[in-house]
Amino acid sequence: MLNLLYILLQFGPPDPDDWGDPDELPISDNIWILVAFLLLLSVYKIYTNYKSNKSINSSN
Repeated sequence: MLNLLYILLQFGPPDPDDWGDPDELPISDNIWILVAFLLLLSVYKIYTNYKSNKSINSSN
């Protein structure tokens, strides 16, 4: 594992000229909105599942 990390650190980040135009994002804004929505939905589902399991366990 350390050998792989050492190999990756040898290359380093690309030159700033190779990063491309920051306005030209590889992923469109709609995808970021979708990802944020799905992340919030998953957190909500986990929270409600935890809350319902906690209430079931406390009633027993």
